[in-house]
Amino acid sequence: MPSHLQWWQTLDLPIDKNLGYAWIVPYGGKAQFQLGYKGYIQLALRTGQYKSINCIPIHEGELEKRNPLTEEIEIDFEKCEFRRSDWLWSLFLINGFRKTVYWTKVQVEKHKKKLSKSDVGWKNDWDAMTIKTV
Repeated sequence: MPSHLQWWQTLDLPIDKNLGYAWIVPYGGKAQFQLGYKGYIQLALRTGQYKSINCIPIHEGELEKRNPLTEEIEIDFEKCEFRRSDWLWSLFLINGFRKTVYWTKVQVEKHKKKLSKSDVGWKNDWDAMTIKTV
């Protein structure tokens, strides 16, 4: 049995497009296992250490203030112009640890261009790929 299938079975995540936990995607003429963002969330929740984990789009005009050093962010959700521009990812552990990451659309595009081996996921579901990336 190929090693990537053994790894997939160890994670116990179904490969079902309706669930979005994991995918088999073509890379260089070969099928390869790829974890989806919902799979990452599922694995995190299984640890029992997470209070919350989320990734949301930040629409143009919503970001009021951002301090990249302290990760403090102020967002006015009332200013939404319904055009996604950036993304905010955050997690809170039950022990009090928290982490916030803010990526601009430019950062997502740069990451995609540099590291993506295939455009299949990006073409089919930009939002899901962006959430997974951030």
